[in-house]
Amino acid sequence: MLQRAALALPDPITARVALVECHIALRDWEGAQRDAETVLARDPKHRRVLRQSAYALRQLGRDEEALVLLRHYTGIASGWSEPWSEMARLHALRGQWPQAVSTAQEALRREEIDLDMIGILIDGLMASDREPEAEEHLRTLARSDPHKVQRDVRMYLRMDRPLAAAHAGRALIAARGQSPEVVETIVQLRSALMSMRERLLPQAATALALLDAPVEAIRVQPQRRGLASRIMANFGG
Repeated sequence: MLQRAALALPDPITARVALVECHIALRDWEGAQRDAETVLARDPKHRRVLRQSAYALRQLGRDEEALVLLRHYTGIASGWSEPWSEMARLHALRGQWPQAVSTAQEALRREEIDLDMIGILIDGLMASDREPEAEEHLRTLARSDPHKVQRDVRMYLRMDRPLAAAHAGRALIAARGQSPEVVETIVQLRSALMSMRERLLPQAATALALLDAPVEAIRVQPQRRGLASRIMANFGG
């Protein structure tokens, strides 16, 4: 019924776009890809259908074809962020972190405020042991979505990645240090890092020193001294 309604639309391109969306809603990936190809043959710069075609190919397990399609579009629509962001998502799903980082960076050059891409970039940098670079982007993310960075702190701790957790904590302090929720997160993080240090977990002592550096720095700032005091009071500091 949805397909009949779509085909009844007067404009053939609009009808095919509606069909692509119908197929996706029905999880008919072959149908979605077939009609997406028809649209792109007639309108090669249809952004939404480009994304939908890449998504359908991924669902069909045809990752390489999706990458070929997206690379093609980086050439004919150099100003678009979509081909780069879709490639970044695909590389991230495949655990190809160097490629995910480079394609996410290209996407962000074209659309600076894309929190999803910033998240993929952070994940890729962390997976590549490039934590200091990730911290800069964590600050950007913390300003827009501090809860996401707080979740990242907890995730890194569960993964026994003290350096990653410390860099995420530093980003929270820089971006949202006066928030009571952030203070509580930093207190919990510091406690976890102290426990890791006692267990002689590699890099735990370095991570603790890394986290304490911004806390010590703000002790001398009258307007933020209370923040340092609230964090350190939990440890007799």
